[in-house]
Amino acid sequence: MSETEQREKLKVIYCMGSGRSGSTLMSIILGNHPKISGPGEIYTIHRLKEENFSCSCGERVEECTYWASILEEWKSNVGIDSFNQYVFQSKNVVENFKSPIAWLNLILNYPSKRALYKNYQDNTYHYLSSIINHSKKPILIDISKNPLRAFALLKHPNIDLKLIHLVRDGRSLAFSLKNSRRENIRKRKVSRTALFWLIANRQSDFVLKRAKNGLRIKYEDLALHTDRTLERIAKVAEVDPKHLLDVIKGSLANDKSHIMEGNRLRNQKSIKIKLNTDWEEQLDFEKQRTFYRIAGKTLRRYGYQPLPKNKGVS
Repeated sequence: MSETEQREKLKVIYCMGSGRSGSTLMSIILGNHPKISGPGEIYTIHRLKEENFSCSCGERVEECTYWASILEEWKSNVGIDSFNQYVFQSKNVVENFKSPIAWLNLILNYPSKRALYKNYQDNTYHYLSSIINHSKKPILIDISKNPLRAFALLKHPNIDLKLIHLVRDGRSLAFSLKNSRRENIRKRKVSRTALFWLIANRQSDFVLKRAKNGLRIKYEDLALHTDRTLERIAKVAEVDPKHLLDVIKGSLANDKSHIMEGNRLRNQKSIKIKLNTDWEEQLDFEKQRTFYRIAGKTLRRYGYQPLPKNKGVS
Protein backbone atom coordinates (compact mmCIF):
# COMPACT_ATOMS: atom_id res chain seq x y z
CA MET A 1 0.00 0.00 0.00
CA SER A 2 1.40 3.42 -1.00
CA GLU A 3 1.89 6.33 1.41
CA THR A 4 -0.95 8.18 -0.33
CA GLU A 5 -3.34 5.26 0.17
CA GLN A 6 -2.41 5.01 3.87
CA ARG A 7 -3.17 8.64 4.67
CA GLU A 8 -6.29 9.55 6.56
CA LYS A 9 -8.85 11.46 4.49
CA LEU A 10 -9.13 15.10 5.49
CA LYS A 11 -12.59 16.67 5.73
CA VAL A 12 -12.57 20.03 3.97
CA ILE A 13 -15.35 22.48 3.09
CA TYR A 14 -14.21 24.73 0.26
CA CYS A 15 -15.85 28.04 -0.60
CA MET A 16 -15.30 29.18 -4.19
CA GLY A 17 -16.48 32.10 -6.28
CA SER A 18 -15.66 35.76 -6.75
CA GLY A 19 -14.05 38.03 -4.18
CA ARG A 20 -16.15 40.03 -1.70
CA SER A 21 -18.94 37.49 -1.82
CA GLY A 22 -19.38 37.12 1.94
CA SER A 23 -16.98 34.23 2.48
CA THR A 24 -15.39 35.74 5.60
CA LEU A 25 -18.79 35.97 7.26
CA MET A 26 -19.59 32.39 6.31
CA SER A 27 -16.22 31.20 7.62
CA ILE A 28 -16.76 32.95 10.97
CA ILE A 29 -20.24 31.43 11.33
CA LEU A 30 -19.04 27.93 10.50
CA GLY A 31 -15.89 28.40 12.57
CA ASN A 32 -18.08 28.77 15.67
CA HIS A 33 -19.24 25.18 15.17
CA PRO A 34 -17.46 22.78 17.58
CA LYS A 35 -16.38 20.55 14.67
CA ILE A 36 -15.30 23.21 12.13
CA SER A 37 -12.28 25.50 12.05
CA GLY A 38 -12.27 28.64 9.90
CA PRO A 39 -8.65 29.65 9.19
CA GLY A 40 -9.52 32.04 6.34
CA GLU A 41 -8.09 32.43 2.83
CA ILE A 42 -5.26 29.99 3.36
CA TYR A 43 -4.07 29.95 -0.24
CA THR A 44 -2.63 33.42 0.46
CA ILE A 45 0.28 31.71 2.24
CA HIS A 46 2.37 32.92 -0.74
CA ARG A 47 2.40 36.30 1.04
CA LEU A 48 4.19 34.77 4.03
CA LYS A 49 7.22 37.08 3.90
CA GLU A 50 5.23 40.30 3.38
CA GLU A 51 5.32 42.75 6.26
CA ASN A 52 1.56 43.37 6.26
CA PHE A 53 0.49 39.71 5.96
CA SER A 54 -1.27 39.44 9.30
CA CYS A 55 -3.43 37.10 11.35
CA SER A 56 -6.69 38.38 12.83
CA CYS A 57 -4.97 38.25 16.23
CA GLY A 58 -2.89 41.24 15.10
CA GLU A 59 0.46 39.49 14.64
CA ARG A 60 2.18 38.81 11.34
CA VAL A 61 1.23 35.28 10.25
CA GLU A 62 4.85 34.15 10.46
CA GLU A 63 5.14 35.49 14.03
CA CYS A 64 1.72 34.41 15.33
CA THR A 65 2.35 31.51 17.73
CA TYR A 66 -0.70 29.62 16.39
CA TRP A 67 0.36 29.83 12.73
CA ALA A 68 4.06 29.38 13.54
CA SER A 69 3.31 26.00 15.10
CA ILE A 70 1.26 24.99 12.04
CA LEU A 71 4.03 26.03 9.65
CA GLU A 72 6.64 24.19 11.71
CA GLU A 73 4.67 20.94 11.62
CA TRP A 74 4.09 21.33 7.89
CA LYS A 75 7.79 21.96 7.17
CA SER A 76 8.83 18.96 9.27
CA ASN A 77 6.55 16.69 7.22
CA VAL A 78 7.62 17.77 3.73
CA GLY A 79 11.07 19.35 4.12
CA ILE A 80 12.05 23.00 3.75
CA ASP A 81 12.77 22.87 -0.02
CA SER A 82 9.40 21.32 -0.83
CA PHE A 83 7.70 23.77 1.52
CA ASN A 84 9.33 26.77 -0.17
CA GLN A 85 8.45 25.50 -3.65
CA TYR A 86 4.80 25.22 -2.65
CA VAL A 87 4.56 28.52 -0.80
CA PHE A 88 6.33 30.68 -3.36
CA GLN A 89 5.41 28.99 -6.67
CA SER A 90 1.90 27.53 -6.34
CA LYS A 91 0.06 30.83 -6.86
CA ASN A 92 1.63 31.51 -10.26
CA VAL A 93 2.20 27.94 -11.49
CA VAL A 94 -0.59 25.73 -10.13
CA GLU A 95 -3.34 28.00 -8.79
CA ASN A 96 -3.42 30.74 -11.44
CA PHE A 97 -7.13 30.42 -12.29
CA LYS A 98 -6.85 33.17 -14.92
CA SER A 99 -4.48 31.00 -16.97
CA PRO A 100 -6.01 28.54 -19.50
CA ILE A 101 -2.68 26.68 -19.46
CA ALA A 102 -2.92 26.10 -15.70
CA TRP A 103 -6.41 24.63 -16.16
CA LEU A 104 -5.25 22.38 -19.02
CA ASN A 105 -2.25 21.18 -17.02
CA LEU A 106 -4.50 20.07 -14.19
CA ILE A 107 -7.26 18.61 -16.38
CA LEU A 108 -4.97 16.69 -18.76
CA ASN A 109 -2.26 15.73 -16.25
CA TYR A 110 0.67 16.35 -18.60
CA PRO A 111 3.67 14.05 -17.85
CA SER A 112 6.04 17.05 -17.77
CA LYS A 113 4.02 18.58 -14.90
CA ARG A 114 3.41 15.46 -12.79
CA ALA A 115 6.33 16.03 -10.41
CA LEU A 116 5.16 19.60 -9.81
CA TYR A 117 1.60 18.48 -9.11
CA LYS A 118 2.79 15.61 -6.91
CA ASN A 119 4.64 18.18 -4.77
CA TYR A 120 1.54 20.36 -4.79
CA GLN A 121 -0.67 17.48 -3.62
CA ASP A 122 1.73 16.42 -0.86
CA ASN A 123 2.09 19.96 0.46
CA THR A 124 -1.62 20.67 0.25
CA TYR A 125 -2.34 17.58 2.33
CA HIS A 126 0.22 18.39 5.02
CA TYR A 127 -0.76 22.08 5.11
CA LEU A 128 -4.43 21.26 5.69
CA SER A 129 -3.60 18.39 8.05
CA SER A 130 -1.43 20.67 10.20
CA ILE A 131 -4.25 23.23 10.46
CA ILE A 132 -6.76 20.53 11.45
CA ASN A 133 -4.35 19.10 14.05
CA HIS A 134 -3.72 22.45 15.73
CA SER A 135 -7.35 23.61 15.59
CA LYS A 136 -8.39 20.36 17.32
CA LYS A 137 -11.46 20.32 15.07
CA PRO A 138 -12.00 17.54 12.49
CA ILE A 139 -13.34 19.74 9.65
CA LEU A 140 -11.77 22.78 8.00
CA ILE A 141 -13.42 25.47 5.89
CA ASP A 142 -11.12 27.03 3.30
CA ILE A 143 -12.46 30.31 1.88
CA SER A 144 -9.70 30.81 -0.68
CA LYS A 145 -12.45 31.10 -3.35
CA ASN A 146 -10.04 30.24 -6.19
CA PRO A 147 -11.99 27.78 -8.44
CA LEU A 148 -8.80 26.19 -9.82
CA ARG A 149 -7.65 25.40 -6.26
CA ALA A 150 -11.11 23.87 -5.70
CA PHE A 151 -10.61 21.67 -8.77
CA ALA A 152 -7.18 20.59 -7.54
CA LEU A 153 -8.60 19.68 -4.13
CA LEU A 154 -11.44 17.80 -5.82
CA LYS A 155 -8.88 15.59 -7.59
CA HIS A 156 -6.90 14.94 -4.39
CA PRO A 157 -7.29 11.28 -3.31
CA ASN A 158 -6.95 12.05 0.42
CA ILE A 159 -9.36 14.96 0.72
CA ASP A 160 -13.07 14.51 1.38
CA LEU A 161 -14.22 17.76 -0.22
CA LYS A 162 -17.56 19.53 0.25
CA LEU A 163 -17.94 22.42 -2.20
CA ILE A 164 -19.87 25.63 -1.65
CA HIS A 165 -20.19 28.03 -4.57
CA LEU A 166 -20.94 31.33 -2.86
CA VAL A 167 -22.49 33.92 -5.17
CA ARG A 168 -23.20 37.60 -4.58
CA ASP A 169 -24.68 40.13 -6.98
CA GLY A 170 -21.61 41.25 -8.91
CA ARG A 171 -22.73 44.87 -9.00
CA SER A 172 -22.11 45.06 -5.26
CA LEU A 173 -18.54 43.93 -5.98
CA ALA A 174 -18.19 46.63 -8.63
CA PHE A 175 -19.43 49.25 -6.16
CA SER A 176 -17.12 47.97 -3.43
CA LEU A 177 -13.98 48.01 -5.59
CA LYS A 178 -14.88 51.35 -7.12
CA ASN A 179 -15.11 52.97 -3.68
CA SER A 180 -12.52 51.02 -1.69
CA ARG A 181 -10.44 53.09 0.74
CA ARG A 182 -7.98 50.30 1.49
CA GLU A 183 -4.49 51.08 0.22
CA ASN A 184 -3.86 47.52 -0.98
CA ILE A 185 -7.04 47.42 -3.10
CA ARG A 186 -6.78 48.99 -6.53
CA LYS A 187 -9.86 50.73 -7.85
CA ARG A 188 -11.09 48.88 -10.93
CA LYS A 189 -13.16 49.80 -13.95
CA VAL A 190 -16.63 48.28 -13.80
CA SER A 191 -16.06 46.44 -17.09
CA ARG A 192 -12.98 44.73 -15.70
CA THR A 193 -14.76 43.82 -12.47
CA ALA A 194 -17.68 42.35 -14.44
CA LEU A 195 -15.31 40.18 -16.47
CA PHE A 196 -13.50 38.98 -13.32
CA TRP A 197 -16.82 38.17 -11.59
CA LEU A 198 -18.07 36.33 -14.67
CA ILE A 199 -14.92 34.22 -15.10
CA ALA A 200 -14.65 33.28 -11.41
CA ASN A 201 -18.28 32.21 -11.21
CA ARG A 202 -18.42 30.35 -14.51
CA GLN A 203 -15.28 28.45 -13.52
CA SER A 204 -16.93 27.68 -10.18
CA ASP A 205 -19.97 26.38 -12.08
CA PHE A 206 -17.62 24.05 -14.00
CA VAL A 207 -16.06 22.67 -10.81
CA LEU A 208 -19.36 22.34 -8.94
CA LYS A 209 -20.82 20.15 -11.68
CA ARG A 210 -17.99 17.68 -11.08
CA ALA A 211 -18.41 17.48 -7.30
CA LYS A 212 -20.22 14.64 -5.56
CA ASN A 213 -21.11 16.85 -2.61
CA GLY A 214 -21.72 20.56 -3.11
CA LEU A 215 -24.21 23.37 -3.47
CA ARG A 216 -24.57 26.93 -4.63
CA ILE A 217 -25.83 29.57 -2.22
CA LYS A 218 -26.39 33.30 -2.56
CA TYR A 219 -24.89 35.67 -0.04
CA GLU A 220 -28.19 37.53 -0.01
CA ASP A 221 -29.90 34.34 1.23
CA LEU A 222 -27.22 33.86 3.89
CA ALA A 223 -27.93 37.39 5.17
CA LEU A 224 -31.74 37.42 4.83
CA HIS A 225 -32.69 33.77 5.30
CA THR A 226 -29.82 32.72 7.55
CA ASP A 227 -31.46 29.75 9.30
CA ARG A 228 -32.64 28.10 6.09
CA THR A 229 -29.29 28.67 4.35
CA LEU A 230 -27.25 27.31 7.26
CA GLU A 231 -29.40 24.18 7.30
CA ARG A 232 -28.48 23.61 3.64
CA ILE A 233 -24.78 24.14 4.40
CA ALA A 234 -24.93 21.82 7.43
CA LYS A 235 -26.45 19.07 5.29
CA VAL A 236 -23.59 19.25 2.79
CA ALA A 237 -20.98 19.55 5.54
CA GLU A 238 -22.58 16.63 7.39
CA VAL A 239 -22.75 18.44 10.74
CA ASP A 240 -25.57 19.14 13.18
CA PRO A 241 -27.31 22.38 12.07
CA LYS A 242 -28.42 23.12 15.64
CA HIS A 243 -24.95 24.35 16.60
CA LEU A 244 -24.90 26.76 13.64
CA LEU A 245 -28.38 28.06 14.39
CA ASP A 246 -27.43 28.62 18.03
CA VAL A 247 -24.33 30.70 17.26
CA ILE A 248 -26.18 33.27 15.13
CA LYS A 249 -28.60 34.29 17.88
CA GLY A 250 -27.74 37.88 18.81
CA SER A 251 -24.17 39.01 18.04
CA LEU A 252 -21.84 36.51 16.40
CA ALA A 253 -18.72 35.85 18.51
CA ASN A 254 -15.32 36.11 16.81
CA ASP A 255 -12.88 36.35 19.72
CA LYS A 256 -10.88 33.12 19.52
CA SER A 257 -10.00 32.98 15.84
CA HIS A 258 -6.73 33.10 13.91
CA ILE A 259 -7.99 34.06 10.46
CA MET A 260 -5.59 34.47 7.53
CA GLU A 261 -6.67 37.23 5.14
CA GLY A 262 -10.33 38.06 4.48
CA ASN A 263 -12.12 41.36 4.97
CA ARG A 264 -12.27 43.59 8.05
CA LEU A 265 -14.93 41.41 9.67
CA ARG A 266 -12.16 39.07 10.79
CA ASN A 267 -10.84 41.73 13.17
CA GLN A 268 -14.17 42.39 14.88
CA LYS A 269 -14.93 40.66 18.17
CA SER A 270 -18.68 40.45 17.53
CA ILE A 271 -20.60 40.60 14.27
CA LYS A 272 -24.20 41.21 13.27
CA ILE A 273 -25.45 39.62 10.08
CA LYS A 274 -27.00 42.18 7.74
CA LEU A 275 -27.34 42.75 4.01
CA ASN A 276 -25.75 45.88 2.54
CA THR A 277 -27.50 47.06 -0.64
CA ASP A 278 -25.93 50.52 -0.92
CA TRP A 279 -24.84 49.74 -4.46
CA GLU A 280 -28.44 49.84 -5.72
CA GLU A 281 -28.69 53.57 -4.98
CA GLN A 282 -25.07 54.67 -5.09
CA LEU A 283 -23.60 52.83 -8.07
CA ASP A 284 -24.11 54.97 -11.15
CA PHE A 285 -26.90 53.67 -13.39
CA GLU A 286 -24.66 53.54 -16.46
CA LYS A 287 -22.09 51.52 -14.56
CA GLN A 288 -24.83 49.08 -13.58
CA ARG A 289 -25.79 48.81 -17.23
CA THR A 290 -22.15 48.20 -18.18
CA PHE A 291 -21.90 45.35 -15.69
CA TYR A 292 -25.17 43.88 -16.91
CA ARG A 293 -24.13 43.97 -20.58
CA ILE A 294 -21.10 41.83 -19.75
CA ALA A 295 -22.47 39.46 -17.10
CA GLY A 296 -26.25 39.82 -17.38
CA LYS A 297 -26.96 36.27 -18.57
CA THR A 298 -25.16 34.78 -15.57
CA LEU A 299 -26.75 37.29 -13.17
CA ARG A 300 -30.19 36.21 -14.37
CA ARG A 301 -29.31 32.53 -14.07
CA TYR A 302 -28.42 33.09 -10.42
CA GLY A 303 -31.75 34.84 -9.87
CA TYR A 304 -30.72 38.49 -9.77
CA GLN A 305 -32.85 41.33 -11.14
CA PRO A 306 -31.63 42.90 -14.42
CA LEU A 307 -31.56 46.35 -12.79
CA PRO A 308 -33.06 47.74 -9.57
CA LYS A 309 -36.84 47.63 -9.95
CA ASN A 310 -37.32 51.32 -9.33
CA LYS A 311 -35.05 52.15 -12.26
CA GLY A 312 -36.52 49.77 -14.77
CA VAL A 313 -34.80 48.43 -17.85
CA SER A 314 -34.27 50.49 -20.95
